[in-house]
Amino acid sequence: MKHVVENIENYLCYIFNSQKDHDNFSDIVEELVAKTFAYHLGNDEQKEALSVIFQLIAQKIMSDIKPEKISYYAKSLYGIDVSNRVLSWIDEKNEELENSSDDQLLVAISNLFVQLFPNLSKINADELISVARLWMSGETYVGIYNAQQGTLNMSQIEKLCISTISYNMSLLIGNILDAIDNQAEELSEQLAMLQKMIKYGVSSRFQILICENLFDERILAKQFDDAFGQAHISEKELKQYMTANNKKALKILEQYTDYFNYKFRLFIRRS
Repeated sequence: MKHVVENIENYLCYIFNSQKDHDNFSDIVEELVAKTFAYHLGNDEQKEALSVIFQLIAQKIMSDIKPEKISYYAKSLYGIDVSNRVLSWIDEKNEELENSSDDQLLVAISNLFVQLFPNLSKINADELISVARLWMSGETYVGIYNAQQGTLNMSQIEKLCISTISYNMSLLIGNILDAIDNQAEELSEQLAMLQKMIKYGVSSRFQILICENLFDERILAKQFDDAFGQAHISEKELKQYMTANNKKALKILEQYTDYFNYKFRLFIRRS
């Protein structure tokens, strides 16, 4: 039920932000309720209960959210309470975050993630940080399992990397970026890069370019980086660089299925 209520909060925040006349927000919400499938299927008692829930959330939005912050709540995929905690965390940690390394940001965000979503992580912050570091370094699942010395089984590690870290933690960083907005440009750029490193499980900008433009395969991206990584190459320059080094790239791809060879050739031929 908590998840359902949070989804309604997020949706109504979006509606509230899109309306110029906030005085009629309660009426707009009442119309929205009547158009839902749940309302259509419900009996009179259920329809009244649904209307009450929507109106309580509407009142919470109008009374608790500052007008200058409503655009953030509208973009957030979280409920009001979680969004409030993210904003408070940024206000409290702002100066510290602006002077942090990538690893320090990872530690701070991991701690926040465990506090906000204990049911998603199901491990303590130290374990999450340890697995996240290994994931971003390009380590294999077997390597992560061995490094954790059996404290987590292979299924747990795979779920942590693919779902908890790559998706849910990446989503939290995106939410933090929306909350910061234009207040700290350098921090935003650093967080945006960290978000992609966490999403793809890679450790460099070049590996991110490989995952986004060639193939989303972190182990292969790391091999490419080791072979001819270019820290300062741009996305526009990637095709030209790969074309110039196509023999070396194709040599690496020989050990993999023909799919990767095909994707590489397709990439360098595109206009």
